[in-house]
This record gives sequence, structure tokens and C-alpha cells, in this order.
Amino acid sequence: MTSVTKDETDGAHVDQDLDLAEPPDPLLDEIMSDVAGFASLTVHDQPQTLEEIMRDTDYLELEGNMVGQEMVGGTSSVQNTPKKTVLNLAIPAGGIDADIGDTLSIKSWDSKGGRSVGSKKSHGSSQEHSKEFGSIMRHVILKAVSSQVCSAMERVHAGSPTCMATTHLIAIGTQNGFVLVFDSSQVIKWFLGGVDIGANYGAVSSLAFNSDSTRLLAGFARGQLIEFDIVTGKILRDMNDVHPAGSAVLHTKYTDDQNTAFFADSGGSVFELNMKRGLRGPGASARCIFSGSRGEVCIMEPLRVGGYPSHPLSDYSVLALATISKVIVITVRPKLKVLMTSALTGDPHTLPLLCWQFVVIQNPSFNKVVDPVLTFARDQTIHFYQVTVNLSDKIVFIPLQSITVNYRLLSCQWLNTRVMGLLSSTEQFHLLDVRSREQLETVDLTSVELVYQTQFFKGTATGGNVSAALSLSGEMAVYGSSTAFTNQLLVLGARTFHVLIIRSWSERLEHLLKNEKYPAAMQLGSEFYAEPGKGLVGLRGNKDRKRNLISMRMVGILKQFLDSSMTTNFPTEGGMGTLTKYFNEIVPPCVELCIKLNQTDLLFDSVWNTFQQDPFSSAVYLECLEPYILSDQLTTIPTNIVQQFVSHYHARNKLEGLEACLTHLSVMCLDIHQVMSVCQQHQLYDAIIHIYNNAMMDYITPTEKLLEFLGNAVKDNEELSDTEVKLGNKLLVYISQCLAGRAYPWGDIPKDKVKQVKYDVYSTITLLRSRQISTESEEGHATPPPYPHLHTLLQFDTQGFLNVLSIAFEEEEFNTEVGQCQKQRLVDILLEVMVKEDSPFTASQVGYLATFLARQLAKGDKTLGVSRDLFSRVLVMLTEGGSEAEQKDERQQALLDIVQSGEGGWDHFAEKDLEEKSQNVGFYKILEKLYERTGHHEKILDCYLLDKGRTLQVFSFLQSMLLDTCLPPSTLSLLKDQVMEKLYDLVELDCRKVASLVFHHKLISTIAVLEKLESNKPLQYQFLTHLLDYMENTSTPTTPVKTITESDQLGSEELYEGYIELMCQLEPHQVASYLKSKDNYSTSRALELCTEFNILDGQVYLLEREGRIMEAFNLLKTGLEGKISGLLSHLENSPEATSSLKWTSLNTNLIVVVTFCQRVSPSFPLNEREALWCPLLDLLVAPLSTLEEHKVVSKWREMVRHVISSMLGYVSHSRVVAAVLADPGYSEGSWAELKQLLGELIDTFRYESQLLESSKILIEQEKAVLLQKLINTKKKGISNFSLKCNICYKSLGTERALVFSCHHGFHASCLDNGGGVGLSDLGEELWRCILCVGARRKWVGSKEGSQGGFRVTPGEQVDKVDEKVAKAREFLKFYEKREESSQIFDPDRSYIKSDKFHLRLKPAMQ
Repeated sequence: MTSVTKDETDGAHVDQDLDLAEPPDPLLDEIMSDVAGFASLTVHDQPQTLEEIMRDTDYLELEGNMVGQEMVGGTSSVQNTPKKTVLNLAIPAGGIDADIGDTLSIKSWDSKGGRSVGSKKSHGSSQEHSKEFGSIMRHVILKAVSSQVCSAMERVHAGSPTCMATTHLIAIGTQNGFVLVFDSSQVIKWFLGGVDIGANYGAVSSLAFNSDSTRLLAGFARGQLIEFDIVTGKILRDMNDVHPAGSAVLHTKYTDDQNTAFFADSGGSVFELNMKRGLRGPGASARCIFSGSRGEVCIMEPLRVGGYPSHPLSDYSVLALATISKVIVITVRPKLKVLMTSALTGDPHTLPLLCWQFVVIQNPSFNKVVDPVLTFARDQTIHFYQVTVNLSDKIVFIPLQSITVNYRLLSCQWLNTRVMGLLSSTEQFHLLDVRSREQLETVDLTSVELVYQTQFFKGTATGGNVSAALSLSGEMAVYGSSTAFTNQLLVLGARTFHVLIIRSWSERLEHLLKNEKYPAAMQLGSEFYAEPGKGLVGLRGNKDRKRNLISMRMVGILKQFLDSSMTTNFPTEGGMGTLTKYFNEIVPPCVELCIKLNQTDLLFDSVWNTFQQDPFSSAVYLECLEPYILSDQLTTIPTNIVQQFVSHYHARNKLEGLEACLTHLSVMCLDIHQVMSVCQQHQLYDAIIHIYNNAMMDYITPTEKLLEFLGNAVKDNEELSDTEVKLGNKLLVYISQCLAGRAYPWGDIPKDKVKQVKYDVYSTITLLRSRQISTESEEGHATPPPYPHLHTLLQFDTQGFLNVLSIAFEEEEFNTEVGQCQKQRLVDILLEVMVKEDSPFTASQVGYLATFLARQLAKGDKTLGVSRDLFSRVLVMLTEGGSEAEQKDERQQALLDIVQSGEGGWDHFAEKDLEEKSQNVGFYKILEKLYERTGHHEKILDCYLLDKGRTLQVFSFLQSMLLDTCLPPSTLSLLKDQVMEKLYDLVELDCRKVASLVFHHKLISTIAVLEKLESNKPLQYQFLTHLLDYMENTSTPTTPVKTITESDQLGSEELYEGYIELMCQLEPHQVASYLKSKDNYSTSRALELCTEFNILDGQVYLLEREGRIMEAFNLLKTGLEGKISGLLSHLENSPEATSSLKWTSLNTNLIVVVTFCQRVSPSFPLNEREALWCPLLDLLVAPLSTLEEHKVVSKWREMVRHVISSMLGYVSHSRVVAAVLADPGYSEGSWAELKQLLGELIDTFRYESQLLESSKILIEQEKAVLLQKLINTKKKGISNFSLKCNICYKSLGTERALVFSCHHGFHASCLDNGGGVGLSDLGEELWRCILCVGARRKWVGSKEGSQGGFRVTPGEQVDKVDEKVAKAREFLKFYEKREESSQIFDPDRSYIKSDKFHLRLKPAMQ
């Protein structure tokens, strides 16, 4: 994969970039030329390009075109006054209207009645960048060109602009056939075309200059072409016959050959145009090289290699085409050949885009070559292909990259070899850096009124004779409205001509300096220096030369800023806050710029001298140095500044930052006395060590001093403070770094000092007596312990210090013979210090030592000698320690580390002794590993159950054991016995997991578990609950790991019955709901259980399920009688008790009985339903005659009315009335109560009658609609697509024919011969499609042939009327208004909601 280089130039041609030799001019002259912006005034022999001519331009700069600024008309003289400049700009200048300027800024155009054009930035980082640094693009309007175009529109009726072409000349075509040609001074040179041409040929649809700008080729909307001579202003060729009229000429392009051009039309075809002078004068001929019938070409772009005559492609005429669906690259000369095709992605309703650009490319062999890059795009994706000639003289296309943007593209143009200018569908200009894929800037062009060529793609001038696809895609065509030169884009607006120019790097800086934005300019310059090739214009040479230019310019800006920052710009008002804010804004950019430019001399001279004048600025300056010191960008600073730095940080109490910075600074620039005083005062140990190690090359003194401080802290036997812990940790790291040959806190020790440093530090920590400690001990008359430094380190962090030694033992010095002796000596010292009778170390600390030794032995170090008795003593110490949980865990972990230290870890102990002592002290992790090692897996179960911290992990252990296929049956048997023995413990721990083990692994039989839990019914019930849940919701393993015999398992029905029995005993209120939710039990057995335990609701459900309705009803009735009796007894004792719970209980029981009767009544005949409802009614009505209290009677009658209203619809109304009147409770009541009851009966009767009537109407209405649809379907015509017989394949119109609803058509004779006709029961002919039904299928009555076919004869049509259709027509006569079926169920037009449907909600019972 190749990559495009980022080399940028200032000139118009890429080949100038290839001149890698130093220019002949002195470097200073070139630097001054670039910095001051002087342009070369060399006289060109050949015609200049627009880029070259526009360098010497008087122009009006677009003031206010900054992002975020609103551009409004102004009267400022700065905005409207032309300014002379010699910067490289690609816009015409000078000449006509010189007194009022050549270009017009956006603001001045607005003030004259034009429209303002704003600039806005892209999203993301580029937006932040541009808001700070200003616009990269300069946007100007060519005033003279714009005014002449508007004048032509108004005075000579030239029409609005339609397209343009540019070189050092500008040509603009108009709607009425005019072409306006301007020179480089914006002076109108020729006014070509005219009214006659516009009337005959239509609008100018495309324009193109040849390479030397002496001829102009114009295409017109009606298909004609004209070539103009720009030198004389005359028509050179009027080619109205080389292209058929009727298709607009969309594109015209000259090739490198002055007499050859290409053009494309709205029919999608591409032509080669040959223009040569013959005996009869100028002539022309055209040949079609691509026909639009193979896909309409939307855009074409020839490769012009004239600037590179030595390039291998100069012998070819290459043309890139883009249709709506793909890109095609062909050679026209020397022969027509397709080189490459590629499908286009994206929205097919958008037009493709094409462009070429020669760039410098780095190939895989690290050679630079100049090759053209084909760029094609559509919608939101841009593709780049390198085009080159390989060693076999074959043209190849190498994909480079693809870029996806977040907007739809209208146009894409290369502005230089690095950046592209893109136009989006929202008329936004986007500046895109191709290599970094970064969007540098966005400019709003919506007010430009961009000219679109839509009319030509739609063929409006030729009657719209274009394809629908091309017409739709051409809605946003702007091919002829923008052209690109180096660093500029020219855009054609409806009334204005615009130029977007990339500012040079010096212009961008000057733009900010003019607005006094020095910090922004310095930051922008820093970015230029970091990436001098990124979209920069105005820099020549290699990378180092560009950086030198930028550096010199930025140094000048910095000095200028320093002069003004403390004088003219210094705030004259405000307090400390104002000054602090001011210096925080100006000082960091200065420091950052010096660091990035590597100008440390300037940083410590001019910058420091400027800011040390004020205490606030000097403080900010010093604090700005910190990040660069920590990143090692500043390692050497003048001593006077370091002194100020230390004093400032000390005064501000920023000690951590000070310590970090001191460790990164060279000791040569430090004031040792000052630094050591501050560090010792505030215990900045890192800095102290750094100074001792690097300034004095002393590694012993800091070790001894820190050990002294730490020893005093440890000696007190009190909890260490955070500062002391931090000191100890630093000391351990320091010792580890030194023993490993690395510097502290970072870096490396000089190679010639490494061995000496290791020896010094090792000797220091293994000293038998310390000088510091012995002196103090003599004064205090106390004998210091031997090896005090080791005592201190081991007491502070035994495990950490031993890890330090373990790392040190890996160094090569300890692998020599002397080193091994030193290692053995150190081990002996450690044993002497820690393993003794009056040892101050805890058992856990001794265990760490044993672990350390075991790991060293496991490494195979045979020279290290350790007594076996040592580990026995360690075992005794670890197993006879305190009983506190924390200490116990530490001792157990220490012992576990020893046995797991390597392959020989277990060999240090006798297994029986280890097991016995571990059991006594409760080291269950040790026992687990031991039993696992010896194969006694069944004993591990107790290790989990007895270890309180790991009891829940026992199920994971059992799971792993059961999944282990390597376990012998004997081990499984022992494990099963252990599980059964500890079953109660396991079930109480987690009953669900026990059920899971039993169900999934079949280790233990269900019978054994239930028998074991027989004495504890709640546990047994809980176990069965989870087991049955697994059986119902989890699939049984297809191949369980462990299986048992079928005799050991209970059947599913037996389990459910046992579970129901337990539920009856423990949760009787859940029985009925459970029985309703399950069906995998014996109904008879469940009924026996419910009867045994008196579960009434369960009995009722089971009796109902068996169809024994009356028995269930009698049970409910008996229960209801008991409730009534209880309530009556309660009322006799308390006549006024109307809110007793017995009322609530009776109502609840009554609702259950009524619900039961309503549920079972539909399954009974009408006469048998009375056997349910009448006894219930009698039971409730009977007590009415005995009740006297008015409130009690009222509540009782409410219950009676509830029963009566519930039985309506199930029992005949007459029977209900008879039952009520026959009862003394109602017959002796008042007429008002009887009237209310009769009213309810009548309302119910009316409701049911209306329901029946409305339902009948609704059914008939729906039937009518469906029949209407059937008739419409039968009347619908049937089409045949081929109009040929599907048997003989001759036309159906030659004889009598039939066409079926499946669209197959046959001649009647062919279908008869093929078995497609039969007779119905009535003797009628029945026809069928033999392709769909089959010829061999038997005819059965009239059902077989009803395929919906009919016969067609020439001049005659025979309809066959279906019997169903005839009946439907008769039925529809009863309905004059026919509604659609959808209206019946439509919420707004529903028949149910109409006046025809009289049924409403059922009347509520009072």
C-alpha cells in the first residue's frame, strides 16, 4: 500500500516540488522573501496561469470573515479601502475600475445592496481550532466580473449565468447564449455569442479552454457546439452537425492535444471531437466512444499530462467516466481500451464526482514518484486510486484510501497536493486534509446563490428526452459552477463571482497579529512547527528548512509580544485577581512556544527577564516550567531560576511538585545547600536520595539515614503513621532498585558504578552493627540487636522485604560462586534473626520467611542449604499461634504459600504431622490441598462445611467432583456416603442447590434423600419444592455424569402426590391454587388427601374436575349453611351487630358458591340448572322470615338480590319469579321490594332481546359485505401477460380461448385435448388450468373445476355465473346501502356504534 506524501509547494505545478536540490539563492534571501511575503517578479516567457498572474494583486480583504462573527454591512474604512499586497493569491486583479478596487469584501458588497456570505467552522476539533485561530480560507468576490455579468443580464438580456471555465481567463456562459470572457485584470475581453445563437442553440451548457487559452469550446442546451478563437474573438468552428440535436451538451473538455476534445451529452453518450484545418478551412468530426445505452455518463474527466512530458502516461490519452452506477477508466489513444471499472456506492439519486491530481507518492521501495491520483466520489464517500505504469508497461490502479464524510457531496476539487475543497448539498464549503482526514474549515456559501445545471440534466430545452434516473440525479448538478487552481476555488453565483483562497502560513499569522491575538498566533505557530507540511501554503524546501523559517518568524512574534505585554497591554486597573488572570493568559503560551521551538536560551533570557519584573508573572512563569521538567523537556535550568523555583514552591507549600521536579533536574543546576535544607525540613526523601546519588555518588548514606528514621519508628511498637509507612515503602523500592542496578526514583545507574552500588547497598543492610545505632546505644546503656538494618526492614514489611531479596537473587552477581556464598550468608542471617526462641517476629512473619526459602529451593538452587528441621519448627510456630481470625488466616496463608512454593513444597513436612496440626488449629485450606493430593476427596466435604468463610463453596466442590470423569467408583461411593451423612447441613445451607445436585447428577437417589428428611417435614417439603421446580423448568440431562438404578428413583406422579400431602399439612391454603396449576397427579389420590385434611376448596375443584358437580355443590352448600347458622347464632346473641367478621366470611363464601354455579351452569340443561340455583336461593331466603332488625334484613336482602341477579340468564325468568313469590320471606315483604326485583327481571329480559336482535342484524350486514366482495372479485377482469397459449404457444386471438385467474391462457381445443375440461354433477362443462391443478387429477362434482376461468372467442365473450354469485345477488337486493367490511369494525364508522345497532351496555343491577 502506498501513501501520498505531504510535500506542499507555493507554485502552480507539482513538479516544482521534485527539485530536491538547494536553490541557488542564498538562504537568507529566501527566508526574508518568505517572511516578508515578497513574490517573485520573474518575467514569464510563456502565458501565465491564473495562479501566477494573481500574485501581483490589489484586492480587498474579507474583513469579518472570522468564524463566529456575524457579517453585517459596515462603514469602516478598513473594510472598504483597497490594500496593496504582493502575497500569492489566485484572483484576478488590476485594470478596470482600478479607482474603486478590483475585488469586493463581503461587508462592502453587503453595504451596496448585495448579500453577505458568512463563514462557519466544522464540528469537532477543527471548530475549536478555527474559533481560536481565525479562518484558513479567504473569501472574496470579484467585483468587476460580478458587475459586468449583472450589467449584461440587465442591458442586453444575456440571461442569468449557467456555467463557467477558467485559466488565466474567465469565461461565463449565460442562459440566452452569450459568453463573457474576462482577462486577468477583470476587464471584459470578449462578448461572444448573441441573441441569434441563444435563439437557435439555447443556453450555454458547458465551457472549456484549451491548454494555452487561445480557444474556447462551448456546448449548448440543444446539442450544438461552437469553438471560439480567443485571440480574435471570432467563431472558429460552428459545429452544429457533429452531434445530433436533441441532447444537451453537459461537458466539454480539451485534451493535451490542441485539436482533440471530448464532450458528453444528456443522453449519457461520450464523443471524441477532432478539430483540424483542411483545404476548405476549419473542420471537425466526432465519434461516439461510449453509448448512453450502456449507462448514462454523468461526468467525464480526461487526464492531462502536459506538465509532465517524461511521464509514462504521456503516450496515452486517458479518460475517466462516471455513470450513475460505476466508474470506468479508458484509453482513447493509441487505442480504445477499458482500463478499470469500479462500482459506485452511496445513494443512487446523487451524481458521481471525478477529478485528477498529480502527487508525490512514496512507494514500498522508499522511492518517491510523481503519479496521477484518480479521485471519484458519490454521496458521502471519496475514493483515491494511484494510476501508474508497471514494469510490464501496463497501466495499473492502486487503491490508496477511502474517506467518508458526514454530508452529501455536490463537488470535490483538489486545491493542492494535500487538501481538497468539497461542496456539500447544503452549500457548505469544507476544506479537507486528505492525509490526516481532518476537516480543517467550513465556509457557509448559502448566500452565494450557487448556479445549478439541473435544466440541462433534465433536458428542458429539448422536451425532457432524458432518462428518469439521470433527471432525478441531476437535481443537484453543479459541475460547471466551480473550478479549482492551486490553493483556490472559484465559484459561480447567480449574480456574483466568488473566490475562496487558502491563506499562506504568514498571512494566517498576520491575520491574528493584526487583531492583536498574540497567544493564538503563538499557538498556531507551534502547530505549524510541529507539522510543517499540514495544509501550509507559502513554504518551500525540506522539513528542516520549513521549521527554520517558522522558528525565525515565531521568535520575532514572541519578542514583539514580550515588548507589549508589560507596557502597552499591561492592565492599568484591577487588583490581584486581574493580574493573575492576565498573566495566566499570556505567560503559558510564551513558555510553550519556546519549548516547542527548542529555544531554551530565549526562554531563560528574554522571557524570564520580562516576567521576573512582576511577582505575579514570575510566579506563573515558574509554575509553567513544572510539566516540562517532569516530561524531561527541561533538565538543565540556570541556577538562579532554580533557586527562585525552589523558593516559590516552598513558600506555596507545593512540596510534592517540588520533590518530583528536583528528581528530574540535573544536579549541576541545583543549589545543593538550599535544596537539602528544604528537603530535610519537609522529609522529601526522593529528592534527598537523588542528590546523594547523583551529586555525591553516595548510595550508602541515604540508606543508613532512612533506615535510622524507620528503625526509630518501628522500635516504639506502635502503629505507624502514613508518613512512616510512606518512608518505609520508599526505602524498600530504593533498595530493590539499587540491588537491581537501576537508579531511584527513575533512570539507570552508570554502568561503571552498578556493581559497586549493589555491593554497597547489600553490605549496608547486612551490617552486624550500625554506626548510628551503636553510638546511641552506648549513651543509653542498651545492647543493640545484631543486624539492626535487617531487623528494621523485616519488622516493617517482612513479605515486601523478602520479595525484594527474591528479585535481587535473580541478578547475575548472585549466580557466581561468590554471589552464592553471599546468598547463603544472607539466608543464615535471616534464620538467625527471625527463627529463635525469643524472636520478636510473629508466626506469620516466620511463615513468610519459610515461604521465601521454599521458593528459593524450588528453583533448583542446590547451593542453598536449609535444615529440614527448620520447616518443622515453622509448622509448630504457625499452628500454635493465636486464635484470632485475622492472625489465623495470615498463618494459614503463610503455610499454604510454603506447600505451594514448588514441586517440593510438600516434602518439607510429614503428611501425618501436617494433617494432625492443621486439624487441631482449623487450617481447612491446607487440609483440602492435602486431601486432594492424597486422593481422599470425600474428606474435603468437611473442610468446606467446617470452614465458616467457605461453606457456600461446598456446592461448587461437589459440582466439580461430579463432573470429573476420572474419579473411581469407590471415591464416588465414599463421597455419596459423606453427602448423606451431612445431608441436613447441606439442605439447611442451600436446599435449592441440593435439589439441583440430586436432579442433574443423580448422585443420590430421591428416595434416600426423602427418607433421610422424613423426620423434618419442613425441610422435606422445601426440598421437594425445588426438586419439582427443576423437573418442570429444566430439561433432564441426556447423558448424566453419574446414574443410579431406576428402582432408586420415584416416579413423577408419586413425587407430586407426596408433595401435595406435605402441602396439605404445612400450607393448606396453597393446595387449591396448586392443584389448579398442575395436572400431573392422580385426581383420586389428591381428593383423598384433601378429604383427609379437610381442604374444602381443593375437594370442590377435584370433584368438579371429575364431573361430580352436585357433590361439589353440596360441599359448598354445607359450608354455606354452617356460615349462615353461625351468623344467625351470633345475631341472636348480639342483634345489633351488623359489622361483624362473620358477615364478611358469609359474603365471601356466598361469592364462591355463586361463582361455582355460574361456572358449571352452561354444562347443564336448563331444567337441571334449577337443582343448583333454587336450593341456593331457598337457603338464603328462608332466614328472612325470622329476622327483625331492619339493618340486618336490609343486608340479608342484598345477598338474596345478588343471588337472583346472578342466576338470571341461567334459570328461566318465570321460575325465578315463582321461586321468589312462593317464599314467605318475599311474599310477606313490602311491594317496593318486590317491585324492585321484578324491575330487574324485566331489564334483563329487554337486554337479552335487544342483544339477540342486534347480533342478527350485525351478522346479516357482514354477510352482505362479504358477498359483495365475492361478486366484485368474480366480475374483475383477468389478464394474460404473454397473450399466447401455454400449450401450443400461438396467439390466443386466433381461436376460442380461456384465461384463468392464475393468468395462464389456453386455446379451448388445446385445453380440451390436455385434459383441462370436465363435467359437473349437473352435466355442465368445468374448466381448469392444467399447469396449476394438473391434467390427471380427477373431477369431483363442481368443486374441482371452479378455477374462475372464462372463455374468450374473437368478437364474443361468455360469462359463467356461479351459483353462489346468483344467491349473493338475490341477498343483496334486501340491502340498498352496501357498506365496506372495514367500516363495520372501524372505530369511527363502526356499525356497532351506529343508530342501527341499538344494543348498549347491560343495565346495572340496583
